[in-house]
Amino acid sequence: MKYNDFLLLEKELNIKLPENYKKFVLMEPFKDKRFNKINNVLFDDIETLIRVNKKIRENGYYKKKWNKNLFIIGGYENDNIFYLIKLNDKKQGVFSIMPDDQTDKKRVKVKILGKDYNEFVNNIIIVIECL
Repeated sequence: MKYNDFLLLEKELNIKLPENYKKFVLMEPFKDKRFNKINNVLFDDIETLIRVNKKIRENGYYKKKWNKNLFIIGGYENDNIFYLIKLNDKKQGVFSIMPDDQTDKKRVKVKILGKDYNEFVNNIIIVIECL
């Protein structure tokens, strides 16, 4: 992604992305060897980021209204598991949201995956290596 992509993304979704998220994406973590394992879990193209965030903002998540302060940065779309940030979070925390139980579509589970982007990446790599 390039900086102009963020401008389009912010305009399309009517949001203001945190500068620390932009820096994280612009440092091109996807080219770093330790990030190779997470290429499939972080959305690194503008079209996917806009599409996924628009869809969940319009439709909600498991019939729950979506908080406009939340922004999806990655996940497993087909499984309804997403990684997200809070747009106004100065601490850079990254969270996951997923169905609590595949048979109960009314409950969701939210977990913190890292207090900042580096901790998030390290934790995701550990999980992926265990699969």
